[in-house]
Amino acid sequence: MKDVYVIIEGKEGRDIWQKIGTAFENRDGSLNIYLNCIPLSGKLHVRDRFNNEEKVEEEVEE
Repeated sequence: MKDVYVIIEGKEGRDIWQKIGTAFENRDGSLNIYLNCIPLSGKLHVRDRFNNEEKVEEEVEE
């Protein structure tokens, strides 16, 4: 399972990532993407979903 984000241009060059949906990988490597809203910017980012424990570990290492 993957998460889908829209990338919104923020102030001072800091982009905002807003989760707007979910993607599932098919056997042939293609994706089915389900969006909860329509992205106006046209910039989407799809990444593997991770749990909160992994996120905490990444933040500690940085």
